[in-house]
Amino acid sequence: MHYTLNGQDPKDGGAGVLVWPAGQGTIPGGSFTVKARVWNSGTSEWSALTEAVFSSAVPPQPGMLVISEIHYHPADPSLVEVQAGFLDDGEFEFLEIANVSGLRISLGSLRFAAGVDFDFALDSSLTELAPGAVLLIAADAAALQQRYGAGLPVAGQFVNGTRLSNSGERVKLVTAAGVVIAEVSYGEQGDWPAVADGGGKSLSLLDPASGLTGTSGDAWRPSTAVGGSPGVLSGLLTYAEWQADHFTSTEI
Repeated sequence: MHYTLNGQDPKDGGAGVLVWPAGQGTIPGGSFTVKARVWNSGTSEWSALTEAVFSSAVPPQPGMLVISEIHYHPADPSLVEVQAGFLDDGEFEFLEIANVSGLRISLGSLRFAAGVDFDFALDSSLTELAPGAVLLIAADAAALQQRYGAGLPVAGQFVNGTRLSNSGERVKLVTAAGVVIAEVSYGEQGDWPAVADGGGKSLSLLDPASGLTGTSGDAWRPSTAVGGSPGVLSGLLTYAEWQADHFTSTEI
């Protein structure tokens, strides 16, 4: 049997054609297509082309994905943003999800059961997430691009007119079977960073690598940059950032 892993028809020949069982190619990451034919030396003819799509991605399990950033009450639109047609601060909301496992994860079984409406099987342009990668779900993808620039890993937009609550709420990511993958109940009271409530900062998870989406405010910090860092996993708080968050320049 002659087959390829690069989308090429085996009968076309070339370096990409492999022969089973004599040769085995390196399995690509993510989704890939195997195309195969059998050569009949007696008739000097190829069999019909057979092809199948495979993926190295695994189903999500608790601890593999975290909600790593929440921008629930962005700053008001700038004059430039208003002139571009974005009049509501809520248009700039986003959630960031990070793959903190060492495996590529399939996303099709995931949906939000609380907070916003979004079903990866129906609403996402991304079907898999590589190890260490992040994705964004935005209130308005065009607004996000206007504020942060192009090239962000936006999987899709909140659907059914849903938005993140400015007064705090539960956000829960589950599988189709109801297994909770990540859950957080953020708020504007208590130990939750107040500057994230309309002050221009987002909520950033302090320790994404733990695989645990923080359930209390002390597991989160305000983003270093105004507007947050969508598409970039922030990681642990540095001492300089902690100083800047808690003291004025005259107090340090």
